[in-house]
Amino acid sequence: MGIQSFTPTAGGSPDRKFIATTTLTTTARDWSISGSAGNYMIMSATNQAGYVIYTDGTNKTGAPVGKSVPVAHSFNTITIMGLEADQFSLYKVSPKSTTAVADVFSRFTIGHTTITSSGNHSFPGTYLPVVDLLAIGGGGGGGHHGGGGGGGGAYVYLSKFPMNAVTPATIPGRAGVCSKGGSTTFGGVIAEGGGGAGEHGGGVPTSGANGGGASGGHWSSSQNGAVGNTPTNLPYGFTYAGPYAGQFIGGFSGGNSHDSNSWARRGGGGGGATGAGSNGHNNAGGNGGPGVISPFSAGTLAGLYFSAGGRGSQHESNTNGSNGSHWSDGGYGMGGQSTGNTTNSATQGGPGVIGYRSYS
Repeated sequence: MGIQSFTPTAGGSPDRKFIATTTLTTTARDWSISGSAGNYMIMSATNQAGYVIYTDGTNKTGAPVGKSVPVAHSFNTITIMGLEADQFSLYKVSPKSTTAVADVFSRFTIGHTTITSSGNHSFPGTYLPVVDLLAIGGGGGGGHHGGGGGGGGAYVYLSKFPMNAVTPATIPGRAGVCSKGGSTTFGGVIAEGGGGAGEHGGGVPTSGANGGGASGGHWSSSQNGAVGNTPTNLPYGFTYAGPYAGQFIGGFSGGNSHDSNSWARRGGGGGGATGAGSNGHNNAGGNGGPGVISPFSAGTLAGLYFSAGGRGSQHESNTNGSNGSHWSDGGYGMGGQSTGNTTNSATQGGPGVIGYRSYS
């Protein structure tokens, strides 16, 4: 007897009607049972994996066991592949109609949280368990006395990132002169710090999310800026493309120093989130690479720029380059700027930060 059409009962979604049950005596069997076109589902009594094929001998429609599938043709045989001795039940399914939602997250109340100190962060239980997460690594320290500029910290953004009730956070403070910036971490997410600048009198710049600029002081020849590092993946299966994906902005190198004479070398600028640091040149130190604007339109991080590279300077005088676009002293992820033959607190890198947009 064929499977008959039916009218679903009121309520419930989806509605399904039991048709028949069979038991496998081998791992693959043909079940001689017929039905008209419609939505069907076969369930395992033991919730084991399997596969089914609905066929009339010419047309075929396959589906995993436990999944409802539209069969656009009639059939007289169902091939079942599964665990021997397992019992399988056939249902005809009548899904209820639904309406597409273009942006379901717009229906929620939006909240913004900023984390500026290390420790265990408690996520409020009233929110959906996903957030749009931003992590900024600490900026690298700048040089002095003709040194290079510090590199900007990493910018990592994850859309609809799954949250735990408690997540450990590490937020680095300002990096010292010529030091690499600390990495910002949040659970399995790591935003690397920016590279430290080349040091007056001997030290070389270090790589990071964006590289530090080369030193212009007391070198017998020019020095190369450090490279920026680009991560190859993100945690929890996120990638760098596609919907609800991860995004990294950075990976730029610091600028080289200019070789002129033993007392007039110019340091290179630090790499920024959206561009490399420029080389030192005849007139001044190199410029830092530009920063990147916040993805948030509300909250304490809205409108802020992050991770610009610091400027390089000349050895003997204060003939400095320019800091990267939207640079600020002590701003999140900012590379430290270089000075001439003096030092000050502005050569420190900017701290890291974590921010997220939540839905409740």
